[in-house]
Amino acid sequence: MTSWAVVCDVYFLEPQAQRPGEAAQQFAERVQHLIAARAKLVVAPWDGYGAQLQPQPRRPACHAARVPPACRPRELCAAG
Repeated sequence: MTSWAVVCDVYFLEPQAQRPGEAAQQFAERVQHLIAARAKLVVAPWDGYGAQLQPQPRRPACHAARVPPACRPRELCAAG
C-alpha cells in the first residue's frame, strides 16, 4: 500500500482592490508581487500561454524516429 502527503505553507494576505486609475495589468502585477514577497518567491514573467506551446524535443534524432515523416520538421526530414 502506498501513502503520500503534500506539505505546504499557507499564507493569508489582506484583500486587495484595484486602485483608482490602476489598469487591470498593473493591479495583477501588484498582487503578484505581494504574493511573491510573502511566500519568498521570485516573480517570474508568465503570459498564460504555456499550456498552448508544444515542448521542444530534447533529442531530435530520437524524436524523429517516433514521428511519422509527414509530421517531422523540415530540418529532421533529411536526417531521418
